[in-house]
Amino acid sequence: MSKTSKKQIVVGYHPIANRIGEKILNSGGNAFDAFVATTAAECVLGEGVTSLAGPLGALLYGSKSKKCYYLDAGFNTPLNIGKKDKIGARVPGAPAGLEAISKKFGKLPFHKVLEPAIQLARNGFKLNNLYADLIFFNKEKLKKSQYGKQKFFQNNKPLAKGKILKFPEVAVVLESLAKKGSKYMYEGEWAKKVVKEVQKKGGILTMKDFSQYEIKWRNPIKINYRDYKIYSTSGRTFGGLAVCLALKALENLDISSFKNHYSNDATALEILIRINNEAEKVVNNFKPKELDNNFLIQKLINKKAHEILEKVQKEIKINKSVHGNHSYQVSIIDKEGNAITGTNSIQSLPWGEGIFVEGIPLTASGIVTPFSTNSGERELSALSMHMGMKSSKVAFISGAFGSSLIPAEFQFLVNIIDYKLSAKKATTLPRFGTTAWEMKNKKYIQKGIWLDTRIKKSIINTLNKRGLKFEQEGWVDTGFGSIILVKPDGSVEGSIAPV
Repeated sequence: MSKTSKKQIVVGYHPIANRIGEKILNSGGNAFDAFVATTAAECVLGEGVTSLAGPLGALLYGSKSKKCYYLDAGFNTPLNIGKKDKIGARVPGAPAGLEAISKKFGKLPFHKVLEPAIQLARNGFKLNNLYADLIFFNKEKLKKSQYGKQKFFQNNKPLAKGKILKFPEVAVVLESLAKKGSKYMYEGEWAKKVVKEVQKKGGILTMKDFSQYEIKWRNPIKINYRDYKIYSTSGRTFGGLAVCLALKALENLDISSFKNHYSNDATALEILIRINNEAEKVVNNFKPKELDNNFLIQKLINKKAHEILEKVQKEIKINKSVHGNHSYQVSIIDKEGNAITGTNSIQSLPWGEGIFVEGIPLTASGIVTPFSTNSGERELSALSMHMGMKSSKVAFISGAFGSSLIPAEFQFLVNIIDYKLSAKKATTLPRFGTTAWEMKNKKYIQKGIWLDTRIKKSIINTLNKRGLKFEQEGWVDTGFGSIILVKPDGSVEGSIAPV
């Protein structure tokens, strides 16, 4: 999907949710109202990949304050993290995060921006191909619960495309959230039911875990890259830091000086892959408490980026002439110049482990995150979103999701800044992803770097000889996301990377 608008635009993954956001903008709401409405609608429409029981992260720019903000409404780990946990359920941030955005920056009442999602849940919507396919491929998981059997099957067969799917129980939860605020989701009946269901399944969440949850407003990470001042996610949301490190490492190279786009040039592609991989390694070595220290991180960015570039230059013979730099995602700009890009996720495979409370899928992946933090603390997250400023005005916003969200976001930014591509080309040209893994004999084995199947075989063969291994079989996840570009005349262009 790609579209251009005069002054305001909503770029998300579901047309119905996009229309809801646009309607909010046209009825007196601002970008932040539209984001809350669109994200709430995505929680209803999402094919098990978004959830009110999931985390939320958002990067915001207020045209009046002329400031950028980062909302961290990520997961909290349980206070009893040391105990045996069979399902890995976490304390969600989405309800508190949506309310915080609405109250701090919105123009319309919270209950009004939630109303479209409430009506959508109550009246239902037609299943598209993707939703029907995901029900089919996840049918065994969805059959585990009585709710899943009743909701996603008819005559014991998975619902097909065109069937109407309604969520009246989700409408009730959203109504309670609208009337009572997010406190209902953390101290009310819904929270109590979640705790009861999670503990029944072998989880360790308690009401104390829910009651202690707080969102965090953080100062974004800030870097200069080419002619732009770029703001990014901060704190334990480390995906943005990885992308910033990769950009700063690339800054001393002129990647656009190659004859072709990197997707059609072996050396340019190798440079980006190796820089991205090294940036991810650096970030993975930071301790959670170090990530919390924004002052320390800002001081280390240039030093670490220089180390990344030095290492990559030793691995690649770079010609001297080159020297010179699972979830849904919504991005919105309004006519006042306010901007927001954010991601709501279930942070696991679709529908988690198939556990529902009042129709809302719980983020219970069955896998406890290997880099979990201490008891009752904010969990680490790879969410990545960025906002670029030029001449003190928003020039672009972008965000990515999926297993390959860090390399996807890195490439989105390289495409729009270094190659000066349109939003559509930046999100749809071939790209690489993160390393694919498979389980063998109870051990994870690297299969190779996910690579778009449109990349020429000659390029792949060249890079294989240089020590890079790729994975192009089955589902190839090179990341997804959205970009909005603001043109010199103030018009806006938006596009998504197709699922």
